[in-house]
Amino acid sequence: MSVLNRCILFPCLAFSFLAGCGKDGPPLGSVHGVVMHDGKGLANVALEITPTAGGRPSLAVTDEEGKYEAYYLHNRPGALLGEHEISYQMSSPPSDGEVDETMPPPPKANGPKNVKLEPRQITVESGSNEINFELVPKS
Repeated sequence: MSVLNRCILFPCLAFSFLAGCGKDGPPLGSVHGVVMHDGKGLANVALEITPTAGGRPSLAVTDEEGKYEAYYLHNRPGALLGEHEISYQMSSPPSDGEVDETMPPPPKANGPKNVKLEPRQITVESGSNEINFELVPKS
């Protein structure tokens, strides 16, 4: 490989690796939907959306109608692209409506018993992802 080719090739490779590593962070897909139980939206369900390939999970808490929007950071909605495992717990309503990922999760609250969340795995794609969940009886 000539010196000229190396002088062109290596900076191009370095630039291609750095593309997408800006201050905005990794690419995310918007994740929103409703958590249902017995045909109704369920309030105060805390969701953790964890990438199966590793990385920071996204968090969400349902509102009074069971609607949620996932947040990667407190000021950045979305979730990493790819496959995710979903976990949940019933939580007490936040005191000021704000979610602070530096605080421990709120205490567990009363909610449906002997149920499981479906689906347990999701795929987040670029753009908007409407993903609805349902609490169903355990088999």
